[in-house]
Amino acid sequence: MGAVIPIAGFESVTQAVQVLSEQGHSRPEIAKIIGRDDTYVTAVLHRLKRIDDATPTGQIRYRNADRDTLGAEAGKRGLSARNFERLLVRTVLREGLVNAVLDDDEQG
Repeated sequence: MGAVIPIAGFESVTQAVQVLSEQGHSRPEIAKIIGRDDTYVTAVLHRLKRIDDATPTGQIRYRNADRDTLGAEAGKRGLSARNFERLLVRTVLREGLVNAVLDDDEQG
């Protein structure tokens, strides 16, 4: 896995492109914000689309308190709860954080 590079207040270039795109910024605007060219931003958006298309759709049911927390955290980032949920799961999986989040260290 490549190194994650913090950029423009985001944890990674991919996260920056995804969040800025979801906030309605155009590709040229995103490119300017993150200091990359438009073709790079286009490539990241295409990769994110392929990942999204390959992701099975489904709905998770949350307790009211969890749903409220999810919505609040999403709002802080300018995202919908659904997009934040996807970003959260992708980040945990991509960064290999499942064991850290579940604190089970593959025991059992």
